[in-house]
Amino acid sequence: MKRVERLMALVLAVVMTALLFTGCVQQTKSTTSSSTATGETAKEDTKEEAKSVPTEKLTFKLGTTSSEGQPIVDACLKFAELIKERTNGRITIEVFPGSVLGNTVSIRDSLSAGSIHMASLALGSLGVYSKAANLVSANYFWESEEQMVEVMNSEVA
Repeated sequence: MKRVERLMALVLAVVMTALLFTGCVQQTKSTTSSSTATGETAKEDTKEEAKSVPTEKLTFKLGTTSSEGQPIVDACLKFAELIKERTNGRITIEVFPGSVLGNTVSIRDSLSAGSIHMASLALGSLGVYSKAANLVSANYFWESEEQMVEVMNSEVA
């Protein structure tokens, strides 16, 4: 059971990271010109990119119903720490454990409304959006973790 919890914490951390950076991606201009050979366009592009790098600080809210001290909350706190460290403090994630921001349904609804930016919820609550989430939530359905992973990687999921 501990391996499943660790696996779920890792999956959650990867998904949250991907979602965070998907929302922060900026489109850059690509210009083509005959002056590329002289390097003028490359210099202009570099100047434009330097101007387009955001300097304001961003703060995101991450809500969870899990209590402090649980592995998933520890993973969320580590995630927040790493993001702050790797962005030199430009991005901060405030972690709200223990249903501080509401129960599972209200956190899920707040995500949809945009008042909470990230959440760590039981996969069963996500079954409303994806039937595959229900497969992972069936704890005693699987004979082994390997069997569950095999089915999740198949066309069934």
